[in-house]
Amino acid sequence: MFARILLLTLPFAFEARAEPVAHRPGEVVLPMTGLTVDLPKDKRKGHQWSLTSSFALDDGFDARDVIDEKLGASFLSATWVSVGYFSAGECGAILEDIALEDSEASTPTLFDRPWTARTGRYDFGEPLGKAPMVALCGTREDRKAVLIYHFLLDASKPAKDAAAIIKATQNHALVSSIAHAWASDRAIEKPSLVRKEVRNRGTIEPAREVLLPVSGLSVKLPEDGYIWLPRPLEPGASADVDWIDRVAPALPEMSFELVRVPDANCKDFFASIDAPRFEDRPAKDVPKGWSTGPVLAIDGHPEHTICRDLPSAALIVGLYTTPETGPSAGNFKPLHDLLEAILKAAEK
Repeated sequence: MFARILLLTLPFAFEARAEPVAHRPGEVVLPMTGLTVDLPKDKRKGHQWSLTSSFALDDGFDARDVIDEKLGASFLSATWVSVGYFSAGECGAILEDIALEDSEASTPTLFDRPWTARTGRYDFGEPLGKAPMVALCGTREDRKAVLIYHFLLDASKPAKDAAAIIKATQNHALVSSIAHAWASDRAIEKPSLVRKEVRNRGTIEPAREVLLPVSGLSVKLPEDGYIWLPRPLEPGASADVDWIDRVAPALPEMSFELVRVPDANCKDFFASIDAPRFEDRPAKDVPKGWSTGPVLAIDGHPEHTICRDLPSAALIVGLYTTPETGPSAGNFKPLHDLLEAILKAAEK
């Protein structure tokens, strides 16, 4: 069954960032979330958009994309975006951690969806000082949530109360594009770490050696442009498979389970599976040397299976991708380098 991993809530601090990368108006893919959004056009001379993204693996995983809007040397707005499963719990609990003056909670309907919101004034310190902001948290059933932090930095258009902050946010074309991209799975399959906008603000590198807790395999994660996170075993819990989640980009969603079956081979293992199947959703880009197995219907969700014969065992992989249709569905291409690393560890 497809279990879900909980990712850490974003630490809320206005941190020093890598040099932002300027972007022209138009379509852009946000590196950490994977969301495809539209940077609006603005006819004012000196108007500009810039993007920077960061992540950390030191204590689980957290990441954000940051889009700044400026007019000349003055900031007009800043928008932070994160997508994931957050360990702080429900949206209300997540937003409570933000230190705001004149804070007010609400549940507005924005961009055709209900949201949990907190408005107030956030103190950046010098040189920006205090600025109005709204934090929006959106959820979908059994899917990753989105957090959008929108700061209103244009001193010429002060938002004096919660209603004014919400109205200004609702009218902001970029925030609207982000919200609709998340709700409609407007995301592009693209490695995050090849982007010059991205920096690691932690001490642990994405390409690292990890120990899979169930199989005991010591795997050297590759430099493939993605960020992978093996799921730890909860204290006292037992499991018969290892799980690995792709956490960047967050969308499209991708997770897979791995099991090494002693004294088995792929052909016999696949023949022994007695489970409902999808017959019309073939796997894509299965790596060379791996056998393609059935697409199982697990609680109504497709699990694409592949297998590799080892000298004295079968190595089975079951891939879950969301959305369950479209270019990313059942596509093993992002796993090629990682599966090669797992295979090397299993053959030792």
